[in-house]
Amino acid sequence: MQNFTLFKVLRNIIVGGIFLVSFHPANLEITWLDDFQKAQALAQEQNKPILMVFSGSDWCKPCILLEKEVFKNQLFQQFAQDKLILLKLDFPRRRKNELSSEIKIQHETLAETYNPEGAFPRVMLLDKSGKILGIINHQSNQTEEFVNQIKSLMDH
Repeated sequence: MQNFTLFKVLRNIIVGGIFLVSFHPANLEITWLDDFQKAQALAQEQNKPILMVFSGSDWCKPCILLEKEVFKNQLFQQFAQDKLILLKLDFPRRRKNELSSEIKIQHETLAETYNPEGAFPRVMLLDKSGKILGIINHQSNQTEEFVNQIKSLMDH
C-alpha cells in the first residue's frame, strides 16, 4: 500500500512539473502585427503605444541580431505583452519570404512617412494616433537598456 501511495505522489509531482514547465513565462509568445491600421486600432482600443520596427529579416544582420537578442528575450516579451502593440514592417529580399503586394505597398508607404532614410533596423515608438514619440537606439542589443528607452519615451 505504501508503494502505491508513493507512486501516486511521484506521479503527481512529475505531472505537476510538466504542467508548470508548459506554462512557464519563457514560453511566452508575443504577437507582431504587419498591418498599420490594425495596430493603430488596437493601440486606441487598449490605450497603448505602438512599437514599430522596420526590418530586413532575411538580409539585414543588425535586424536579425535585434530579433534574436532583444525581441526573443523574456524581459522584452513580458514588457511588450503588457505595455505595447507590436508592428513589424518587414522588407525581405528572398523570394521565399516575399510578402503580398498589398502588405508590400503598405510597408513602402509607411517607410516614406516614417523611415525616408531607409534605415534598417529602425525602431520607433508611436502614440496611439501614429505620432512619433521617439526612435529607440538598438546599437548595443542590450534588452534592459532597450526596454528602459521605451519606458522613458512612454513617461513623457
